[in-house]
Amino acid sequence: MKLFFDILPVALFFGVYTLNKDIFLATKLLMLLSLAQMAWLKWHGKVIDNTQKLSFLFIMVLGGATLVGGDATFIMWKPTALYWCLAVLLLLSRYVFGKQPLQALFAEAIVLSEPRLWDRLLWHCCIFFIIMGAINLSVAYLCSEATWVSFKLFGTSGLLIVFVILQWLWLSRYIKTPPTN
Repeated sequence: MKLFFDILPVALFFGVYTLNKDIFLATKLLMLLSLAQMAWLKWHGKVIDNTQKLSFLFIMVLGGATLVGGDATFIMWKPTALYWCLAVLLLLSRYVFGKQPLQALFAEAIVLSEPRLWDRLLWHCCIFFIIMGAINLSVAYLCSEATWVSFKLFGTSGLLIVFVILQWLWLSRYIKTPPTN
């Protein structure tokens, strides 16, 4: 359900763009839906995680710049800005603040046999985010606007699914059964 909720604005952005070929109208809808999502989560007392907050911030700032400046480039930068920011935040959390963010995030679900594997997973994620940001920019600048919009929904989702599966296959050898209370 959370995945559906998270992908809904992007899917509707794609749908509006596909029907109208108007990235500015699609951006307005994306901004409104993102605002409505945040309001709904807040109203229902749901936890808004940091990634959702960061994505919302980039949608509002870069979407606003797109609308005010009349330049679709800003909204096309949003995925790259988010990916690269996530990579930097993961690295800062680990190497400046001494926290292991992925272990904290998945501690309830995954216990790894070797603590160093959390660092390897962190680096896999950071490298993935950096590459995804670069791919997004490549598609934005080398392909048509319509191709970028399609890539935003289908390409990034597909690459994310493949990445998660590959990480799961790699980690599954090292997962211990969590202790039961």
